[in-house]
Amino acid sequence: MGITAHVYQVYIAADAARVWQAITDSEWTRQYFHSTQFVAPPEAGQPYRTVMPDGSGAVDGMVEELTPPDGERPGRFVQTWHVLYDAAMACAGAGAVGRSTQKIEPPLGGQSTPARP
Repeated sequence: MGITAHVYQVYIAADAARVWQAITDSEWTRQYFHSTQFVAPPEAGQPYRTVMPDGSGAVDGMVEELTPPDGERPGRFVQTWHVLYDAAMACAGAGAVGRSTQKIEPPLGGQSTPARP
């Protein structure tokens, strides 16, 4: 089976540091990512696990890169992705591991970009 790639570009009305916090800090992931949270803060080169509000597994994998944005340098959060929240997908094992790369860039011109509907 071939590799499937999906590329999404999202504009968020917030600066890069705040978006970074929203994808790496459980206080924010609980609000914006299906109420899930990291068991421990993500760390480059380390496995991670996220859980649902009842403590059951949501996703696990490896944090491959964790580079926060700094000035004009984009941030990158690269992680493997193994679904735990769906029994059929979880049973697929290592063959069902995906990879997610989130690149956080400052808006063009240094201004916050309004969110698009």
